[in-house]
Amino acid sequence: MINFLSYFFIKEYKTFLYKSMRLIWYIVSIVIICLVLINNPKANNFNNFGQQSNTFSFTRSTQQSLNWIIAINILLFFLLTIFVLLFINV
Repeated sequence: MINFLSYFFIKEYKTFLYKSMRLIWYIVSIVIICLVLINNPKANNFNNFGQQSNTFSFTRSTQQSLNWIIAINILLFFLLTIFVLLFINV
């Protein structure tokens, strides 16, 4: 009886962990898509879009910070992908 309960709780814990990692994985992927769409490094060079180029015109340091945030999110996405694939047999 004790073995069954421990197996049940371990199985439930793994299922919860797997679902939580998948949810975080989805959130990170949506954040990456939004950050990449916001990031436009050539916005200052192309002025043929009128006022649209000034909508998200960032300074150089802000642009570099945004690039670092995107890189960290991509790395987190790949790590979560590996963990989700490892836990797929839950």
